[in-house]
Amino acid sequence: VTPEVGRPFKQFEIDSIPSDIKLTSNGRYFLVSSIATNKIYVIDAVSGKFIKEIKVGKMPVSIAIADRIFKVFVANKGDSTISVIDLKKMEVTDTVKVCESPAGLSLIENQEEVIFYDTITNKVFSMKLSGDYYNSYTTTCIANAPNISKVLKQNGLLYVLSRSTNNLSIFNPDSKVPVKVIQTGSKPVDIAIVKNKIYVVNAGDDTLSVFNATNYENIKTIELETNAFPRNFNVLDANNTAIITNANGYEALVYDIQQDKIIKRLPLSIPVGMVVISNKLKQNANERL
Repeated sequence: VTPEVGRPFKQFEIDSIPSDIKLTSNGRYFLVSSIATNKIYVIDAVSGKFIKEIKVGKMPVSIAIADRIFKVFVANKGDSTISVIDLKKMEVTDTVKVCESPAGLSLIENQEEVIFYDTITNKVFSMKLSGDYYNSYTTTCIANAPNISKVLKQNGLLYVLSRSTNNLSIFNPDSKVPVKVIQTGSKPVDIAIVKNKIYVVNAGDDTLSVFNATNYENIKTIELETNAFPRNFNVLDANNTAIITNANGYEALVYDIQQDKIIKRLPLSIPVGMVVISNKLKQNANERL
């Protein structure tokens, strides 16, 4: 969609509901996971055309792209694995057996460690990469929390959101005991850490919580007023702006991180739960995958 009018100028139809979508850091490729087909669909953002489908494990639910080491990681919830894709060849090179039901992949800053959680046991895992081609994988349980909705490791600390207890637990990765537990809004679903601030999207009460990342004090709580189910906080352009999307709403919010306020509401003709931003996608005809 274009932000000016909020209507789709191009659509890609796939055989089931997409579970995740990611864009490579150079803006060249979209990768879309599909639970029912057990595939990753690759779309060229420059030509706007579908170029490849990659068979992965059962029920792929999450994608993490490590551009620096030319790898893509896919969490397969249905067969307890993580598929490793070579970003240059666009093919699966490894399948790593992990926990019962992996989800919520994220990468640390140097992209040499993958963080994820198990939706059944509520354990958080670290998968460290090593070897000349980062093709050796060591998985360790590093935390445990109830009803996890999102995990993030940044600046040496592990952040875990829990939907049922409405809190954010902060762990030292060397210990499974949280060093701090912060009360959030109702049903926290997403987290981002930008400019020494922690942003938490709360789906249950339609709010955004802003905390100081050093002393963990609540700076402010912002009413989003979406009348929907806010889902993602997507940080853009040099960490100055974010887009807040909703799982069943017909708008996206533009959030100014410097001013800590909503500066625009973008109307959408379709409900959008996940968003990636590209300035390279051409306005060509629709295509079926």
